[in-house]
Amino acid sequence: MMIDSKINESIASDLVQTNLKYVISSVKTRNLTLVNLYSETLKGWILLHPKLAKDVTTKILTNEDISIRFLFDIHCYFLKKNIFDKAEYEKLCLSYLEDPLSAPYIRSLFKKLFEKNLLQMKDLQTIPSYMVN
Repeated sequence: MMIDSKINESIASDLVQTNLKYVISSVKTRNLTLVNLYSETLKGWILLHPKLAKDVTTKILTNEDISIRFLFDIHCYFLKKNIFDKAEYEKLCLSYLEDPLSAPYIRSLFKKLFEKNLLQMKDLQTIPSYMVN
């Protein structure tokens, strides 16, 4: 339905921001059914306006409202559905890996993503393997 719509990018951007708020609320309440539903909606907007993927990636990775323990669910759904802008995702993750305080968490996140086959080392273009192992 979204692909057939003629909604311009600025309206779609507002709808994406609203969906992100719902994803964040749903992940905080551990309602993974709603996270999946809202991430499907986000996927539709990203397919319609691919430039919005970079905004979504930045918003999720830099959002102070999302506790680290909730981020894994979002990463799983967003990577599975190709919502993240991969280049931006790597750039931001690399900056976290270079920070001694957040590096252990990002390493454990990558470990879980590798275990679930949502990410493979060959998918990472700019992050050296020694930083995630």
